[in-house]
Amino acid sequence: MPFKFGAAIDQHRGDKDLRKAAAEVGTSASTLSRIIRGNTPDLDTFVLICNWLGCSPLEFLPDITPPPDKPVCAPPKPLTLAPPSNQ
Repeated sequence: MPFKFGAAIDQHRGDKDLRKAAAEVGTSASTLSRIIRGNTPDLDTFVLICNWLGCSPLEFLPDITPPPDKPVCAPPKPLTLAPPSNQ
């Protein structure tokens, strides 16, 4: 994700000053610079940048579809309640 994401940011900002682009995104210029250089953003910043780019976050995430025989999460176990205590 980082290289493709950083390249998309650079392409979208064009000749725009980094500070101006960061202000449009809603983050700092230093954060935007680190992401362009390949650092992974936190989730909130990632969503802000995707909105600014006008594209879905899914465009930058790897295909994480699990194999059909391996669920991502185990089904929940049924809850058992203890009988009320008589005091």
